[in-house]
Amino acid sequence: MKKVLFFTILIISNYSYSQISTRHFIKGVEIVDYITFELCADSISGINQVELVKEKTNHKIQANIDLMIDFLKNFDYPKDGPLVGRCGVLTFSLINPEFENIELTDSEKKQCLKFRKGKYEYHHINHKSTKVKRGRRIQKEKSYRGNQIYKIVWTSDSTYDLIYHRLTNDKLKYLIGEKIKVEIIKLIGDNGYVYRSTSPNGVVYYGALYKSKN
Repeated sequence: MKKVLFFTILIISNYSYSQISTRHFIKGVEIVDYITFELCADSISGINQVELVKEKTNHKIQANIDLMIDFLKNFDYPKDGPLVGRCGVLTFSLINPEFENIELTDSEKKQCLKFRKGKYEYHHINHKSTKVKRGRRIQKEKSYRGNQIYKIVWTSDSTYDLIYHRLTNDKLKYLIGEKIKVEIIKLIGDNGYVYRSTSPNGVVYYGALYKSKN
């Protein structure tokens, strides 16, 4: 029964690489855990290789990792999918279920005022090196993908919009002017928070930001 429930959630979540789920809620996760695989596929057997990328994985429950490997190996991958004839790396997000509907109290919302400026770091395993500098009107992010500058507009004490303003990666410049909507949904101690964000195309993400010690 646990296997059925796990992959029912997996299938109805958001998708990438031609309908492979990448985000879902699962018990036993504190904030968001990540599992990363290198996947290869061909036009005959579909996904023909699944290798765990350990340095990009922090989920510790091996049974869940094994279930995901089994699911991917038996996934009905389309014959014209983007992975056919090549390999690609895909990261799966395992999200604490309490975050699906959680909201801050009025008192907690007031505490979010302290996050309007400062330097931050992402909780995401693929963005550990990303540096975030937030000012009153601008948020700058520097990562392996290049530099991104957003206009930041606080719409309430605990919600804000990030509007793509300048990007050094030419492939992402089509996003300029588009908006990411962000809601702070849980405070982590005195220096961090869990957020729920909605991308310009309506995809919902969960993650965390911590004030940098540097």
